[in-house]
Amino acid sequence: MKSKQFISTYFKSEQIESLLLLAIGMIALTEALYFVWGVNFSAFYKGMSWPLLLIAIAEIAFGASIYFRSLLDIRKVEAYYGNDPSKLQTEELPRMKKLMRNYVIYRWAQSILCIVGVFMIIGMNSTSDFWMGVGTGLWFQSGVMLVSDFFAERRGAVYIQGLEEMNQ
Repeated sequence: MKSKQFISTYFKSEQIESLLLLAIGMIALTEALYFVWGVNFSAFYKGMSWPLLLIAIAEIAFGASIYFRSLLDIRKVEAYYGNDPSKLQTEELPRMKKLMRNYVIYRWAQSILCIVGVFMIIGMNSTSDFWMGVGTGLWFQSGVMLVSDFFAERRGAVYIQGLEEMNQ
């Protein structure tokens, strides 16, 4: 039987990335609130604060939920490994394949938001500092989420490979 090291590696890496995403969300939230309530900030910073704020809330929610879910998932999957390895194929592998399909949707949505942000930056460059700020915040935060999911998807692919090799 294959070593269960790939299980621990996957979930520990997932926890680390979720904490990083949580920290990025907290920083972005703080920055957004500072731009909204701070005095003497230009329209650009006021505009940038809104996508920073909204996506920061998502980053915090995703980061926290992934972290706490992974604490439960690692115990469950290691129990499958030790007590009923067939559940790795019937329970865990289908869950991961569904998650990987969702990453395609996330990637498209985040890419579209990044592109919209770039078009707002370019299109509003001379007409509206507020909307150029919105575009900048949208581009930046969507890019952060896109990079985060890139690494999560790669990590998931390695984990799926390990699960599939268990069946051989």
